[in-house]
Amino acid sequence: MSFYYSRYHIPRFMPLKWGLRLREATGIPPVYSQQSRDKKLIFIHIPKAAGSSVGELLLGTDRVGHYPYEIYQKYNPRWFSEFYKISVCRHPFDRFVSAFDYLVTGGKGRADATVGAYLSEFEGGVNEFVIAAFDEGFALRNAHFYPQHNFVFDKEDKLVVDKLCRLESLDADFKEVSIRFAAGRNLEYVNRGKRGSSSRLNRVAMDKLYRIYRKDFELLGYER
Repeated sequence: MSFYYSRYHIPRFMPLKWGLRLREATGIPPVYSQQSRDKKLIFIHIPKAAGSSVGELLLGTDRVGHYPYEIYQKYNPRWFSEFYKISVCRHPFDRFVSAFDYLVTGGKGRADATVGAYLSEFEGGVNEFVIAAFDEGFALRNAHFYPQHNFVFDKEDKLVVDKLCRLESLDADFKEVSIRFAAGRNLEYVNRGKRGSSSRLNRVAMDKLYRIYRKDFELLGYER
């Protein structure tokens, strides 16, 4: 949780939920938007997994914060227990490359641009960055590289959402949710960059990423 204290400049002595409530007034995406409360729906947005598209369809906005389940749970335990919860995951290698490309091209906002400028210094691109500088600590400090299982699995490795879709089969996986919460409308993909492809990763980089994201592979059921 320390990542969120630093990301949103919340004093460590302040309970996280109160810090987030204060910060919402300064423009960060609300934890529970009005649409979320009206529909009794929580969309847990894992970065670089069609979150902008899903948020636009379900909640009427592509500004959905990158909050893991614990944020929603601590912010309002009753709502978290009662509301329907959905998320979308993605193959860890493809997500990593997509996040790298997104940040290198500037991302959204000053924080993304700062990280992107650092990543751009690696002349060998994504492989050089992974081999030379990426580690578990870096993953835990940046939302776009944050392990996916931390968003939707609790400390006992139990899935906490009602529906976990896969980006690779999103249209089919999402159909039931769309009927229930979006009048059956189809997804219209927004903020869609070129698909991150693990084919750009060399063997050494993939081995290292697999070690860091091993639990994502295991809990989300992806093959290496």
